Amino acid sequence: MPTKTPRISPYTRKCKNGKVDIKVEVDVLRVDGKDLGKDENLLPVAVLRVEEEQIDSDIETIKPFPRSMKERSNFQNLKTNRKVTDFQFRVYDLCSQIPPGWFSTYKAISDALRASPRAVGQALRNNPFAPLPVPCHRVLSSSCFIGGFDGDWGSGNKINSKRAKLEKEGLAFDKQQVLLPVFQNTRLFTNFKL
Repeated sequence: MPTKTPRISPYTRKCKNGKVDIKVEVDVLRVDGKDLGKDENLLPVAVLRVEEEQIDSDIETIKPFPRSMKERSNFQNLKTNRKVTDFQFRVYDLCSQIPPGWFSTYKAISDALRASPRAVGQALRNNPFAPLPVPCHRVLSSSCFIGGFDGDWGSGNKINSKRAKLEKEGLAFDKQQVLLPVFQNTRLFTNFKL
């Protein structure tokens, strides 16, 4: 009769900032006191549980933002180790205009730039200037669904961090991660200056 024997793995992955990103616990199934992984005829079975990382609700950290053409031409994104493109800077310039307590959409920004909403999303995914002066957490999908954040879409710890940032600024969401209608009609920012 198989029994579960809890074994806690010391495996953790650390982010560049030194915080623990993921802590993993592993349960190994044993049969009659014998690890399944040691019997050549049986495959090991493990169940992984990921411990939730801390939710980041920081909306106050201001990162240096290159303003001049010379500064921008030499700026390298530390998240991607690539130069930030002119298009990305145009997206960041518009996103930086969204005030606290307001939101915009990928489509509104893309319409202002005459570009694709997906291209805007990709630029914001690699935003090295968050949370300020480029508050990409203030950009939602056109349906007012919370959208993506830092490479995730719809759910997960990064999305929970995005929601915490927006709620700290006064916006609220329902259980399906959609902005409440009272804010959809009163807090949409589209008055971008190019």
